[in-house]
Amino acid sequence: MSLARLLYYSSASEHLQQNDIRSILSKSIKYNTHKNITGVLVYDKHYFMQLLDGDRDEVNELYNRVIQDPRHSNIRLIHYGALAGQRFTEWSMGIAYLPSFPKARIEANYGGFFPPKFTVEDAVQYLLMISEYTAEFMDQD
Repeated sequence: MSLARLLYYSSASEHLQQNDIRSILSKSIKYNTHKNITGVLVYDKHYFMQLLDGDRDEVNELYNRVIQDPRHSNIRLIHYGALAGQRFTEWSMGIAYLPSFPKARIEANYGGFFPPKFTVEDAVQYLLMISEYTAEFMDQD
């Protein structure tokens, strides 16, 4: 099996509702668990940013489905490459809502959550920070 990491951002549809987000998460968990894809999705009412890790063919197939989803537009692939091992192994898909996340680094570097300005390294680090923070936060509940 050849592993790949894919990272993209997109603009959320202005008609997106909270139940759409719940649907995305629910369907993603089911699909990704079945396909052994892991990752994290960040949403802030304007942008999505998502990282997907898994078998290259499965990640490619999923991305082709994602780009056809009408709940977002202006989809930009910002990284695609080989991967030695998956890093989000605890999540078939985690979702983070930015307002609840301490975002000092992103605020300092970019003035807010603006994925079009992120370097690939900052985007990956940001998603890792979110996954670690969310895991800690969920453990406290």
